[in-house]
Parts: sequence; structure tokens; C-alpha cells
Amino acid sequence: MQQSSARPGSVTTGPIRGSRKVHSAPPGHPQLKVPLREIALDDPLSPTLHLYDTSGPYTEDGAVIDLAAGLPALREGWLAARGFHDFAGSTIVHSVGGWGALIGAIMLGPRLGKYTPDGKSRAIAGHSMPLATIGVFILWLGWFGFNGGSVLSADPGAVSLVLVTTNLAAAAGVVASMLVSWIVQKKPDLSMILNGALAGLVGITAGADCVTPMEAIAIGAIAGAIVVLAVLLIDQKLRIDDPVGAISVHLVCGIFGTLAAGIFGEGKSVVAQLAGIGLTAAFCIPSALVLFGILKATLGIRVDEGEERRGLDIGEHGMEAYGGFQIFTNQ
Repeated sequence: MQQSSARPGSVTTGPIRGSRKVHSAPPGHPQLKVPLREIALDDPLSPTLHLYDTSGPYTEDGAVIDLAAGLPALREGWLAARGFHDFAGSTIVHSVGGWGALIGAIMLGPRLGKYTPDGKSRAIAGHSMPLATIGVFILWLGWFGFNGGSVLSADPGAVSLVLVTTNLAAAAGVVASMLVSWIVQKKPDLSMILNGALAGLVGITAGADCVTPMEAIAIGAIAGAIVVLAVLLIDQKLRIDDPVGAISVHLVCGIFGTLAAGIFGEGKSVVAQLAGIGLTAAFCIPSALVLFGILKATLGIRVDEGEERRGLDIGEHGMEAYGGFQIFTNQ
């Protein structure tokens, strides 16, 4: 077999070029024969796919791509080498979007009429809570693919654990958010309960693969309680207009979920999780400021007052989305 030029045990970067040759797995690896255009797994449940190519340079025995850990160049990134764990994206998906949402909401400003002259928040209700509820249930169902698919294998034990922890966290978020909103707002607010389900899902996403079912319940419950308080804080105290509580769900609970993986996950480090959160914020905040700044200076990020009052359905499409829904004409 042709040998590569890399040092034994080393990994270098570069594209994997196709080869029709079949190579055996090196000693110590599960037997796996891989013609690069016709991958055949001897063990279809293995989470690791090994691609052996003689056109190197890669490792002494060929290129190895671990589907669960990413490309060779990324497998030992700075955070990964220090133990940062974010299984399906509490940070890299949800917190990243949350930082962008926070900067965008601040630069956009509140909707007309959202805050009174003395600074009090006014609720601007959505048109259909049943539709919002259906939407959350669709998201809940989709999370099984999002988290379960992140196992990147058909290992029944690993997939089952992730599906169970994901579902339990969401259910716990529902119960906790209902109780907290009942205590704080004197009524069980359905919008808070729906966000509680999403909070539990976001919170478990970082550690769904490394916590027990009971720990998942605790993570979901804490996230469900946090999201209620975060929504009220951002809306009423910070006076940032976030119509659906996206900042609270994705940013606040994404940060908590990343920390929870370090707190509850066996062998995980809270310090490494904090480093990941901090570095993500350090990248996302200036990036969002630049992007929104460019858009604001060029295309603009807000319609004029007249169009906002008439509604974007009329401004963008020339028609109302809900005919006869309003008690006044928008024409």
C-alpha cells in the first residue's frame, strides 16, 4: 500500500481526493472497507466513519473523519481541546442566534406603541394563540430530529438517551414555566408556557447526550423558570422589544444549557463551558453590530411610521392577511 508523507499519528488538513481502491482499517480500529465512492460499513451502528486514502498527506494509515467530532482540522479546535461540550448547539446554534437577535432588537428599536411615555410596557398580543401552540408542538417534534440526528449514528442506546432527555426537558420546562408565571403574573400565561417548552428544549440541547433522565428534568425545569423571568426582565426593565421572547429562549436559555452540560455532564468542565460562551459572545456581538450597521446605513432595517401603522401585509403585498380582522381600515 502506498504510504503517506505525514508523521505517524499526525493529522494534516487538505481535501480528501477520491480513490477507487479499497483499504483495510488500521490495527485497533473496527474492520471497515471503504471505496471512497461506495462506502460499505461492516458495522452500520458505528458512529465513526473512517476514510482511507492513499493520496495523502494525512495520517500514516490514511485520512480519518470522525462524524461525531467533525473534520480532522476541526476535531481538536481550541475549545474542543479544553473540554468544551455543545452536543447539538445550545451555544453554536441558539446562543449565536440569540446574540444576533439582541443586537438587532436594540438597533431596530421598539414597535410603535409598545412603551408608554413613562416607560411602561404594553402587551401587543398575537392574533392566534392556538396557532402559536401548534407551532411550538411542531418545533418540539422537530427537535427529535435536531437532537437525535446529532448523534450521527443509528446506535439505539445513544439515540434513545438523547430522545428521552430531550422530551423530558421540554415537558419539565412546560410545568416549571406554568408554575412560575402563575406565581409571578397571578395567571398561568399560555405564551410563557409555550416559551417554557422551547426553553427546556434549548437548555437540554448542549448536554442531551451526557446527562441522565432525571438531570434532564432538572435542566428543563430550571430553563422553564428562567425564561419567564428573562422575558419580564428584558421587556419591562431593559425595555427591549422582543415580540416572541426569542432572546430569552435562545440566548438566555442557550447560555444556561451550555453551563448545565458542564454542571451535570459526567467529566465535563464548567470552566470550558464558560470559555465557549464568552468566545461565542466575543465573536457574535461585533459581527452582528457590523452586519446590522451596514444594513441600517444602506437598505435600512425599519419601515417608515406610516407603513408600520398600516401593516407590512399591505406595504409589502397590497392586501391584508386577515380580512375583516381589524376594527379599522388600513387602506
